[in-house]
Amino acid sequence: MKKLILLTVFTLFTLTAFAQGDIRFGASLGLNISGISGDDTEGTESRTGFRGGAVVDIPVSEKFAIQPVAAISIQGWRDSGFDIKANYVVIEAKADYEVVENLSLQAGPLLGINIHASVDGDDITNFESTNIGVLVGAQYEFPMGLFINLQYDKGFSDLINGFDAKNYNFSASLGWFFN
Repeated sequence: MKKLILLTVFTLFTLTAFAQGDIRFGASLGLNISGISGDDTEGTESRTGFRGGAVVDIPVSEKFAIQPVAAISIQGWRDSGFDIKANYVVIEAKADYEVVENLSLQAGPLLGINIHASVDGDDITNFESTNIGVLVGAQYEFPMGLFINLQYDKGFSDLINGFDAKNYNFSASLGWFFN
């Protein structure tokens, strides 16, 4: 874990040194619709949750930027009347390409670090501590720095030891770049 954090910090400083424009900082809040897929997930339903975090926009060229994101994401699913919650600190590294003025397509890897998992309020002890996945999305930015982000995440890691169950997450967020 220490190596991953050091690599992330090193990458951010390296990208900052090569940035082609003003680096911007922002924050966003939004909603998730999440669930699980896999052989052991029949009968499960999605659930809604909250997402909030910080973003850095690092321009690399006129149309291309890197957007590191750190967020808290409340995810989970419903299964046979049980409500399963999984709270993550999510680290994302988005490649952001502006296809037309103010509209960008995004893609990149993500790392979810599980900070708490529960079934109807009771802790789950066999929940995996990390989730690795990818994201794709779109972002529209208004001239004053306000932005709307739509995103789909797909996890590659099984969430619970011994079960074929990987998460997915749709999110819609509203954010603001401060400068």
